[in-house]
Amino acid sequence: MNVSDYYHLPLKQPSLEFVDVNVSGDTKVYIDPKAIKDLGSDWGKECVALLQIYFSEVLRAIQNEDANKALGLLSHLSEPNETRLGVSKGRPRGKAVGKELSTDIWEALTSSEAAQSGLLEDLEDTALLIEGIGYDLVSDMTTNIIRSQLIKFTQSMSEK
Repeated sequence: MNVSDYYHLPLKQPSLEFVDVNVSGDTKVYIDPKAIKDLGSDWGKECVALLQIYFSEVLRAIQNEDANKALGLLSHLSEPNETRLGVSKGRPRGKAVGKELSTDIWEALTSSEAAQSGLLEDLEDTALLIEGIGYDLVSDMTTNIIRSQLIKFTQSMSEK
């Protein structure tokens, strides 16, 4: 059952301003940081700012050789299950960026030219640096970083 069915909305996905997710399981859709950047709306700009601030902090920690801070920032990027986006089977279980993967990300960033120059601003650039990170994990990471904006969007849709 999707949100539109659950709330008895007269509209379906093509006419809705939000993704009509399944209320009891995942919907095979991902959040793409590049698409957010291309929105051009105030909401999109706020999301991009959150992503850039986040990765600037990670890069600052790397440049300051503060591995504990960098790893701490990277290890808390699990998908909030309430988004109902992804590919979990059955009950949503967002994939976590735990200790092992956060270490892989940290190592890739630490040894990258981008980390030394400070030019890494986009989440999709991070994904390109680490083997094994695909759209699902980029989406999970993005979701977690822009969570406050997703909540605001959900609240505005609920009011409508």
